[in-house]
Amino acid sequence: MVFLSTSLSESFISFAKRSKGIIVVLGTSTLLAAIWQLFIYSHNLDKSYVEKDLPNLFEISEQSLNDLTRKISESIGNFGWLDTPAPTIVIWCFVFFSVFAVLRTWQVATLRHRTAISVLPLVIISMMIYLNWSTQKFGGNFGVQGRHLTPLLVEIPILGGSNWSPTASTRKLFLATWSGCVFVSGLVALRRYSVGVKQFNFFEIFSQPTWTPPLTVGGSIVALALALLTLSTTAFFIMSKEADQAG
Repeated sequence: MVFLSTSLSESFISFAKRSKGIIVVLGTSTLLAAIWQLFIYSHNLDKSYVEKDLPNLFEISEQSLNDLTRKISESIGNFGWLDTPAPTIVIWCFVFFSVFAVLRTWQVATLRHRTAISVLPLVIISMMIYLNWSTQKFGGNFGVQGRHLTPLLVEIPILGGSNWSPTASTRKLFLATWSGCVFVSGLVALRRYSVGVKQFNFFEIFSQPTWTPPLTVGGSIVALALALLTLSTTAFFIMSKEADQAG
């Protein structure tokens, strides 16, 4: 997962170096989004539909921090279904390899990279608190969803891995882990649509599915495994070739 992000990051950085206009585009879009949020959307928050006492800012901040791990799992869940978040093992793999990539390149990272990586977690938490405060004020609930955090979360492994040239064995480990995470997530999604999310009902996808995919349950699992094997193998050879050319 980190390697794919790294490859995208390298392509983006290369493009940004060739065209400074991308910085202007990103800066302008960010400024317009901030203006819309602060001066148009927030203006409507004065019309609150809440009659109960609202939590104070400290309580909202505490709840936002408590919800952080759950929101991360929802951010890469089953096409936005909040009742089918990403499996816990996938979340911990994402966290582990993101931190690993950051630590591995910290010594060679530029000051701008270090600053961005250090500031991003604070920005994510601040955004959660602000959004929860605004939705509390308007509707009396904690409105942050995982999809609100994803664009910022993925920047951490991207920035952490942008200056990294991993060994062949490390590339194999990362690609195998990525493939395993996608495979497990696919099984969870298949369960969600085949038999629903109920306790101890996973193997019912084989014995009594309510919905069956066109390739059947077993065929879909095999197809997913083959697709991931093909993709990860191809990615490994492409990365190895690029590493040899760079070295």
